[in-house]
Amino acid sequence: CFTFLGKVGVFVNETTARVNEIIELTGIDIVQLHGQEPPEYCQKLERKVIKAFRIASNFNLEQLGAYKVDAYLLDTYVKGIYGGTGESFDWEIAKRAKRYGRIILGGLNPGNIKAAVGQVSPYAVDIGSGVEIRPGKKER
Repeated sequence: CFTFLGKVGVFVNETTARVNEIIELTGIDIVQLHGQEPPEYCQKLERKVIKAFRIASNFNLEQLGAYKVDAYLLDTYVKGIYGGTGESFDWEIAKRAKRYGRIILGGLNPGNIKAAVGQVSPYAVDIGSGVEIRPGKKER
């Protein structure tokens, strides 16, 4: 049975050597990448990989096909912010992205999660920043 349960390490533009070192030191189960890591980078990691993509209006969906990863996390593009925006994007893009593999839907908050899940039927959702009452503090 395939699962994404476990400890997740989140990285932005870190070297593969450093990520693999952190894997060994911490025992993380899944690597989540939020930077400009190329497809070949993902193949050098020793764990399951979730590759995040920042979705803007001009996003080229075909680039997902180059990545052989365990899941794609789709989040909203906000200049200078790598993930955790809590802002939604055009969910039609996420629906079309499902042909490439497992989609984890980001850009969610309490006001839009039900509609997003109903429209997209993603593999999973990422609601981290969307439920923060302030940075780093989650709502119960």
